[in-house]
Amino acid sequence: KGSDIQPFANAGNAVLDVKCHYLQASISGSTLCIGDCAFVKGPEGKPNYIGKILEFFETVAGEYYCRVQWFFRAEDTIMEDQAQSHDPRRLFYSDLKDDNALDCIVSKVSIVQVSPCVDNQSKSIPSSQYYYDMKYSQDYSTFSTLEMEDTHAKLQSSQVSSISMKKEDFNKTQKSHVPNKKELSLLDLYCGCGGMSTGLCLGARGGGVNLVTRWAVDDDEVACESFRMNHPETRVRNETTDDFLELLKEWQKLCKQYVKESEVQDNADAITEFGNGTPDDSAVPPEELEVWKLVDICFGDPNNVRKRCLYFKVRWKGYGPNDDTWEPIEGLGNCNDAIKDFVIEGIMAAGCYGLPQFRM
Repeated sequence: KGSDIQPFANAGNAVLDVKCHYLQASISGSTLCIGDCAFVKGPEGKPNYIGKILEFFETVAGEYYCRVQWFFRAEDTIMEDQAQSHDPRRLFYSDLKDDNALDCIVSKVSIVQVSPCVDNQSKSIPSSQYYYDMKYSQDYSTFSTLEMEDTHAKLQSSQVSSISMKKEDFNKTQKSHVPNKKELSLLDLYCGCGGMSTGLCLGARGGGVNLVTRWAVDDDEVACESFRMNHPETRVRNETTDDFLELLKEWQKLCKQYVKESEVQDNADAITEFGNGTPDDSAVPPEELEVWKLVDICFGDPNNVRKRCLYFKVRWKGYGPNDDTWEPIEGLGNCNDAIKDFVIEGIMAAGCYGLPQFRM
């Protein structure tokens, strides 16, 4: 194929008339083995291509070939001219492979994988080395992150990894780039049916981040129902984002008014026991209503009475969930204990959900 090789255009092409395979080849006085990285002749006046050697073989016609898995430079991707701001030593891993004449190989080159972190990794890499931290798909013109541990194992198993580092240095690099598995919580505003949450969480997982959608807000009831089906672990609130923001502000006021940090732990057992019980209607006359507990909270006008304020959903003593009603906070002046218990229980749930959410 000579120097007019076009690997990215012909990726996937394979020579089928193979006579035998070899473990290594001598090129310009240098010995290259399967798994080594190498420069491959590029167009005249442009940089050479870079790839991993997967195979050496001879055809029945006596011609020598090598199978190469390609790395992309930034300018070879969809970035094109916009790649000038990238480090010229940065490459992008790919799954593209094809067969090329052995005389296309120029020389061996050293490439190292680095963790997909926000920090500038290139400062710690010798100037003689190339590096990569992401994968590029030519078919879809997309970039994706690579987890350090998974990619390294994959590269080793497929014999496409060659990192010219001392063993102790490589071990240090691996230990220092162990992905942080700490869970991060996501609030999805204008959530729709959940497509954005799904994409963000999957993308974050590919970068070693455990991102979980804990809350979702949308004023479209049908969209909220779809979101609940797609993300059953998420607390979905059918309200406007303006009302949700006001709710957060009012919730902060309630926490300051009713809760001291020491009281949360002191009241935890009592509230849990109280909240899991059933209402005792023995002492409530039929003509009277008594608040048993509060089960939800919102800001807005849930009763459609043109009165926007903070509301609590009340579970009445002697009645079940189907009889719950939304009551404005100003009408619960004699229910400070119930409000306090509700706020404390919401704070205890903050480790999982933040703002109180109760599925009664």
